[in-house]
Amino acid sequence: NYARRAQIIESVGSIENNALLAEFLTESARLPGGGFSDDTTVAVCSTEIVVSEHENLKILLVENHAVFADMVIQEFLGRHQVILVATIYEAKRALRETLFDVLLIDYDLDDGKGVEVVLEATRLVTRLTIIAISAHSAGNEALREAGAFAVCRKSQFHRITEVIDSTFTKPPTIELGTLPPVY
Repeated sequence: NYARRAQIIESVGSIENNALLAEFLTESARLPGGGFSDDTTVAVCSTEIVVSEHENLKILLVENHAVFADMVIQEFLGRHQVILVATIYEAKRALRETLFDVLLIDYDLDDGKGVEVVLEATRLVTRLTIIAISAHSAGNEALREAGAFAVCRKSQFHRITEVIDSTFTKPPTIELGTLPPVY
């Protein structure tokens, strides 16, 4: 229902109406390539937008669901420089060519699993905040095991600013026996 999505996008504006934002996220997620199953619903609990203490970060977003990625960039990452890629190949190339502050990585990509990108990122870059953004717990766990420092499930993406900020207040290293934060 693209007409309804357009109405929701117009109404949401700068995330002033969380019920409409939740409806938009839920409908977008259910579209082909949206990243969620048909029974997924999204709740946006906060009535205020958290403004990041860290602005103008260079973020590599590795996400193959274009509708979700476009919404995330527009609504949540607008204060940052975001490079969007959809494949492992593109992500590896971007990591070799550009120094990023943050890597937001999905698990299920068209050409493989995001774990491959996380392993490459930890090999190439010594200081990079890696955040797993899969809709599925098993995918996020695999990304954490590969080196992601934090998790922000797709259904919780309204909290991405909080997750990014939390990774900069804690050193992005994992001690043996501890688990990174999950949001």
